[in-house]
Amino acid sequence: MASIIKRNGKYHVRVRRQGSRTVCKTFTYRKDAIRWANDRERLIEIGIGNVQDTGMLAILDRYEQSVSKQKKSYDVEKYRIQTIRKSELAKKTIRTVSASDVAVFRDERLKLVQPASVQR
Repeated sequence: MASIIKRNGKYHVRVRRQGSRTVCKTFTYRKDAIRWANDRERLIEIGIGNVQDTGMLAILDRYEQSVSKQKKSYDVEKYRIQTIRKSELAKKTIRTVSASDVAVFRDERLKLVQPASVQR
């Protein structure tokens, strides 16, 4: 639900929904604030623009392209990312990944490699 507060002659809107991040914006007119809040709530309900609905594969790809390529150890990280891509964990969205999912991945990985490799 959105909350609208008038402060210093302007209207501050805050939209909060469970499972989504808080979104805030400031407006001069109350009418604009209400319209924006309603539009933002609708977008969150249908899942557009919601970071938490992003799949793990997309996040792994983005990390590999933007962060990992800049590192000296890119070849090693690329291998690790490929390992995660092959797992069941990669088929989930950020919203659905839980600590137990990560623990299952860890336990499956321990059956194949040494504990030091899993730590990395």
